[in-house]
Parts: sequence; C-alpha cells; structure tokens
Amino acid sequence: MSTQLHDALIAWRTLLGDEAVEQAPEHLKSAQTATFESQNEVLAILTPRLTAHIPPCLRIAQQHRVPLYPISQGKNWGLGSRVPTSKQAVILDLSHLNQIIEWDETLATITVEPGVTFQQVHDFLKKHQSRHFLAVIGGSPDASLIGNALERGDAIGPYGERQEVSSIREIVLANGEVIHPGFGHFGDNDIDGLYRWGLGPSCEGLFSQSNFGVVTKMTFWLMPKPRFLQLFFCELADLDQLEQTLARAQTLLLEEIIPRNCINFWNIYKLLARKQQLPLELLDTGQVLRWEDLPGQAPWYASGALYCHHAAHAKLMRELVEDALAPTTQSLFFFDQDSHPQLLENNPFLGIPSDENVRSTYWRKRSAPPEEMDPDGDMCGALWLCPMLPFR
Repeated sequence: MSTQLHDALIAWRTLLGDEAVEQAPEHLKSAQTATFESQNEVLAILTPRLTAHIPPCLRIAQQHRVPLYPISQGKNWGLGSRVPTSKQAVILDLSHLNQIIEWDETLATITVEPGVTFQQVHDFLKKHQSRHFLAVIGGSPDASLIGNALERGDAIGPYGERQEVSSIREIVLANGEVIHPGFGHFGDNDIDGLYRWGLGPSCEGLFSQSNFGVVTKMTFWLMPKPRFLQLFFCELADLDQLEQTLARAQTLLLEEIIPRNCINFWNIYKLLARKQQLPLELLDTGQVLRWEDLPGQAPWYASGALYCHHAAHAKLMRELVEDALAPTTQSLFFFDQDSHPQLLENNPFLGIPSDENVRSTYWRKRSAPPEEMDPDGDMCGALWLCPMLPFR
C-alpha cells in the first residue's frame, strides 16, 4: 500500500468511521467483478451515510492523489457493474444516500439522492396513490435513477429519454466545492428542477458519462398514467417483413402516432432468453439453437405501446397503427385493459419495475436463475451491445 493511500484511508476512517471504510479482500474482489473480464483493482470501498460527507471525502482524495470512482447501486450489469474505469481506484459507494427529498404531485416531479432505486420510487408513488409514474429501465428494479441518468441510459415509454426529463440539482466537484446548475445557483426558488438550463451556458452535459463530479441530487419528471394504454405485438416471418415493418414504424414515430421509446424489435433469441435458458443438450454439444427448429416461433418480433387519455383518441391511434403494420407482419395483436386486464397489472410501460430482462444473462448457465439475481456474483457472462444507427 502506498503512503498516499494509507494516509487517505486514515483520514476517511476519521471522517466516516471504521465501518464505512471497507478493505476486506472478499468485498474488494466482489466489487471488481463484472459480467466480463476486468483487470482493474478496487483498493477500498467508502460508504458514506450523509450527503454532507461527500465534499470532505473528495477533498481527502484530492489531497492524497487517490483516484475515487463513484457508484450508486452498482447494478450496471453487462456494462461494467461496479468496476472502476482506471487501473486502481477507491470506490465511493453512494447506495446509502437513498432519500426521496421531494415529491410534487401537481408538477409531476420527484427529487432524489443517488441511492434511490426504481423499485423504491414505484413503491413510494403507489403508497401515495400518485396519478403519475416514473419511466423504468429494462435492467434491475434495484438500479439507481441517478446512475441511469448520468450514464445516459434510456427507459421504457414516452419519457424514455432520461436526459430530457431530468435535471441535475447538486454536484460536488473534485476539490469538494458544491455547485448547483440551472436556476439552483440563485438560491431557493420555484423554478429550480423544472427548467434544467437556467440562464447562459449549461454545464450539465459535462457530468454525464464522466467523472468530473459527484451528483448528489437530481429531479426527475413523472408521466401521467394514461386512461387508455394499448399494447401491440407483431410476429415477423422473415427479413423482408422486418425491413418493411421498420420503414413503417419510422413513419409512425416521425408522425408521433407511436411515441418515442415505445416500440421494440427483438429476435427470437432475445425473447426466449427472458423466459428460459439454452437447452442443456445444446449447451453440452455446442450446437446452435436454430429458430427454424422452434415450432410456431417467428424469427423476429416487434412490440410497443400507445398512451391515450380519451377513448376516441385511443381508437384512432389503434386504427392508424393497425393500418400501417398489419400488411407487413405475419400477425398483429392488440391488448388493452378491457381485453387483457392482467397484462397491464405489472407492465413496465406503466412504470412497474421488472427483472425479466436480467434473466437473459443466465441464458447459458446450467443452473436456473435464483430468486435474487446477481449476474456478477453468479458468474454470468454478458456484454450489453448498445449500437446507434440512423433509422433508415
């Protein structure tokens, strides 16, 4: 251990207490384990319990020249989990900063600390019988809102572009200075958190997908629950149907008939991996699972949702989607609260978190996914691919 790290650890223990400075080898090994190979090393784990401890934590790191790597819940599975991006670093674990600071039902906003999870917000809104919901991700229900937003993650539904429906309220810089972007630097006011840009140049973008500061407070905008939610599901027989349906979906998105982030295209393997695992006989022999050998299964699928607040609007939107997609698909089904009420009870399109997608990381495991899934600890091999392509 270097003298710099030794002195920093003494200072952190004095500040946070011994129980908040972890150096047990088994905990460090767990923190530097991801769903893919990594050689980067975790030197220690800090777990502050108060936001007020963050500035002095960062000042100590700067004084002793020790790299800090902040995480919130560390559920970034398939994209690095908790592993630092530098060769060696001390993890600043913010999972205990898990307070919902403010909720405004009228303005449809919720303000949280870094450790607040999607499940926590869902439970909170349900308890208070809110008319709104928070757009959720396809990952763990126990993932962090702020972590998802700062990594520029997306979500399910019209509010899926997280960066467009959130506002950074408080940042601690590397020297311990606390800044408030937007209108926050004017002190207490009613606009802070509602209009993210403030006045003049905006610095918010500097703090997403970066390590320039520790975000300790963010506001997220909530979506009103639709009176009429309609889900649709398409089977696509071949690549020709996929190409034609993609072209028509682009038009529906541009014309805002289907809202943004409200249509998905999956192949059969992605669909199966959410529900089951690769058959053991194929795993043992190394054979490929061919969709042609799966009776009654199409190679490609599309699914989506329509959000409406009036019956006439819902009827028209359904007709427009049906007219556009029915000619290019093998089959097209619609579901709503009247025809399939059970499908809407736990639906991510209504902000209800689900771990179904996490199951797909166990596709090649010999044992079934446990009730509490941990792809890192269960040694699942997974690397999420997040391509960006022009929609044409």
